[in-house]
Amino acid sequence: PDIVQEDRTGRMVPSEDQLPASSVIADLLRSREECSRLGQAGILNAQQYDWEGIARRYGEMYDRLKM
Repeated sequence: PDIVQEDRTGRMVPSEDQLPASSVIADLLRSREECSRLGQAGILNAQQYDWEGIARRYGEMYDRLKM
């Protein structure tokens, strides 16, 4: 899965074109609520990629395979 999920955890813009990026930044600066919503969702989404969580999930999967 993509780490950034469009309009859920962030906004995607083409890397080679600055105009869409500046437009998205301007939109987010105008909407504190949208910026906060995306930020909070992004934090929650990123937590599933922390090393402790990854190690725990691998351990659980390994335990299931041993049975």
